[in-house]
Amino acid sequence: GKAAWGLKADTGKSVYDELDLTRIVKAAPASREMPLVTLTGRKIPPAMREFVLAMLEKGHPVMMAYKYWSGPKLVPVSASGTWGGSMIRLDVRRDRLMPVFGRYRGAALRTAWATKPYSELNLHFRWDTASVVDRADRAEISVWRRQLPRGEAAVTDITLRRAQRFKAKPGQTFRWTLGKKSGAVTADGDGLVTIRGVALSETPTKLVVSRK
Repeated sequence: GKAAWGLKADTGKSVYDELDLTRIVKAAPASREMPLVTLTGRKIPPAMREFVLAMLEKGHPVMMAYKYWSGPKLVPVSASGTWGGSMIRLDVRRDRLMPVFGRYRGAALRTAWATKPYSELNLHFRWDTASVVDRADRAEISVWRRQLPRGEAAVTDITLRRAQRFKAKPGQTFRWTLGKKSGAVTADGDGLVTIRGVALSETPTKLVVSRK
């Protein structure tokens, strides 16, 4: 249909407003869990850019491949899937701690996409679900990256999501370690813990976040 037709959903709202994913993400609190979203294509449509940026800003998981000569047909993420193409082998569960990458890349990406409307995002970052420790006082998970294409940054932000026992309140401060690196991090106003500017290597390394 067309927006000009004024079609209504059963809520009485415009269908276009009701199904506007960018609006839904922006309106929801960052603490609300969203699914891992994977996207692919040739050039990033303007509306899709805004959706991706909204997801990143709220610390939600996004992976995408938009390439000048077209990206892959799918960006499949599964621990056991049988897709014949390139499968990203990750065990993603609603009830298991997972890291989300690139929360604070939005401003840089918006500038880059203004002149170069194709990019890859978070495709090369990995984690090991079997390594998860999820306790009231401590969260652990092994993270790493695969070899990066030219121009892709090895530095990212890591937001902890879907923890079942490790819960943070706004303003609480935690200690984090990643190999030989360490520091302190404070939960934001939504109770999310995001470690900024972390350089990942190709060797799986345990990220540990604990109460101070």
